[in-house]
This record gives sequence, structure tokens and C-alpha cells, in this order.
Amino acid sequence: MYTPDGYMSAQIQSSGRPDYDRPVACGGTTEQAAAAALGYLAYSGRYFVDESTGDIRHEAKLSLVPNYLGQFHLRHSDLDGDKLTLSSELTLPDGRTVYSSLVWKRAEQAGWRVA
Repeated sequence: MYTPDGYMSAQIQSSGRPDYDRPVACGGTTEQAAAAALGYLAYSGRYFVDESTGDIRHEAKLSLVPNYLGQFHLRHSDLDGDKLTLSSELTLPDGRTVYSSLVWKRAEQAGWRVA
């Protein structure tokens, strides 16, 4: 989610995460909690757009991953109608590079009003 005043929030969850033993935040075993965290990414903060390249930098102010805090995360962007494709690359400790991309679709705005 991007707001007109320069803030963003991302919540990404993999499918098939195991349920906790009890339906409360601390109701899972250590293994269940680890699996839940490994299948989820959440962060939010300010964003900055480079108009010349279309690149977007996310500055993480809140994050599930502690190492994200205060860091900038570069996303290459492509906007096509109501679809935004964000892509990034990451070099792993073993030297391999991983490329990823996500396609986001603009939410319906019925009932929403930006002041």
C-alpha cells in the first residue's frame, strides 16, 4: 500500500503456514512460530521515487525483520494501468544473486476518500 503523502506498507504471506496450537499470538510452539515468521514479510515506512528511473526506495521504519529497520530497500518499478510490478535483486552470502518480482493491483476505491 502506498499513500499520497509518502508512506508505504507491505504485508506478504506465503500459503500453507501451519496453524498454532492455540489461536493467540503466543499460542504456537517454537517451531510453529519460526515457520510462521519464515513465511511472512511485513515492513512499512517512507518511500521515495526516482522520477528519472522509476525506482522506488523503501525506508523501513517498522519491520518483522529487525535488520530491515532504518535500511533503504531498492525496488525497480513498472506501472501499467492499475498494475504495479516491483522487482529487486539480492546477493546472498554465497555470492549467488536472487531476483524477485511482485505484481500489485490497485485496490478499488469505492467508499475511500483521500483528504
